[in-house]
Amino acid sequence: ATTNQNYYISTNGTGIYHIPNIIALPPAGITGPPLPNTGGEIKGLIDVGGDIIGVSRNGNILIGDSTTSAPYTFTPYSTGQRMTGAIALWGNSSGNKLLLLGIQPSNGSTSTIYGYREIKLDSSNGKIDGDPALRVPGSVAPSSVDNRDRYDNTLGTHPVNHLFQAPSTVDTAMTLFAGIQGTGRGVSNSQKALNSGGVWSYRNNQWNAEE
Repeated sequence: ATTNQNYYISTNGTGIYHIPNIIALPPAGITGPPLPNTGGEIKGLIDVGGDIIGVSRNGNILIGDSTTSAPYTFTPYSTGQRMTGAIALWGNSSGNKLLLLGIQPSNGSTSTIYGYREIKLDSSNGKIDGDPALRVPGSVAPSSVDNRDRYDNTLGTHPVNHLFQAPSTVDTAMTLFAGIQGTGRGVSNSQKALNSGGVWSYRNNQWNAEE
């Protein structure tokens, strides 16, 4: 992720690394310790209103405050919800903004809850406003979907590894897409036959697999 000519990358370990100038990156790679306060395997990084946001598999959301000097100090917030690393920004024509995060059950859990969660962003600056509370899609406005029950019984049963909203410059409907790993637990055999993974899209107020 990048902001203000500063670059941040995560690794398969537990750290977020800061690069002041990507052109100066040595051919041998990046050396030095990771930034502090980034415990847990980092699964995704994104620029949110100038702040660098990281998510860890163990459920931490790490906020790098852009009002501080680079490299940012990352403040962790625990959500209690494991993350897949799917991360994307969402917006609509009314100016509402959300951060979307793919979720997964805890290790050893028999839960059938997958899909993603939403965090409301400030409509004026696009930043997380206060604590990053996770919301179920469709449970409260604004939301990326119009009906929670439909979401719960469709995409909400599938592991989501990728999320992407098409920009209005190429798609006036600003369609939201999800890349799913395959069928989650608790899904009927008939659903498994139809939904074995791939790309889904939210069109006409419904999540469906792309043909």
